[in-house]
Amino acid sequence: MINRRIFVFCISIFLFIFIFSSLLWAGTVGDNFTGRGVTFWGNINFFYNPGYILNNDSEWNYLDFTVNPGITYFPADNLGIWFGPDFYYSRYKENADNIFKSLSWGLWSGFYAAAVPNPNSKKGFVFLAGPGFGISIEHGLDDKEEGIQIKDGSITLDCTIIQIEMELHYFLMERFSLFFSVIPGLRYRTALKSTSGEWIKADQREPFFRGLMIPVNLQIGFSFWHSRKDISF
Repeated sequence: MINRRIFVFCISIFLFIFIFSSLLWAGTVGDNFTGRGVTFWGNINFFYNPGYILNNDSEWNYLDFTVNPGITYFPADNLGIWFGPDFYYSRYKENADNIFKSLSWGLWSGFYAAAVPNPNSKKGFVFLAGPGFGISIEHGLDDKEEGIQIKDGSITLDCTIIQIEMELHYFLMERFSLFFSVIPGLRYRTALKSTSGEWIKADQREPFFRGLMIPVNLQIGFSFWHSRKDISF
């Protein structure tokens, strides 16, 4: 089953990152945020919720999987400018005859300030805050409804006009952290292609203000940091 394969994949990635980061057992937490340095990082978020846990009358299974690699350049200590792609897959299953899927990819950028209480420590808390911006394209995948395979050729544009990222990291070691984040923002979504795969003309789309959303995202995950200090461009 795809659920099991994705779960095993996530666990494998987690173990690989944890083992590899342990080989970089040198330096301090503060090295990840040093001026004129570059940090490579990555987030993996996995969410699976069998519906019956929350509602005995529901058979829905929700699966969401996100991968966010990225790079941050620090023009000064504790001030980072970041950029990275985003990959997202979702699968909502009511039963064997009703399955709905989607896939999206995007590009994100922003900057943040870091509060590092103990920069010379090998463990500890770090707080990050700053604005971010992004754009992503969501592709509809072929679904199954009432046992019938339905082709979904839709494309949706999703623009994050601005979001304020607030993240609390706890570094278990110098290059590996667990994090919790709160991310309020302002987004705009509009359909570019219908489910039949036909382009939707601008004058046929919903009014701009109807596509605006004010989401607040809560995330829990882990990050791998690979720091390179004193890199000149």
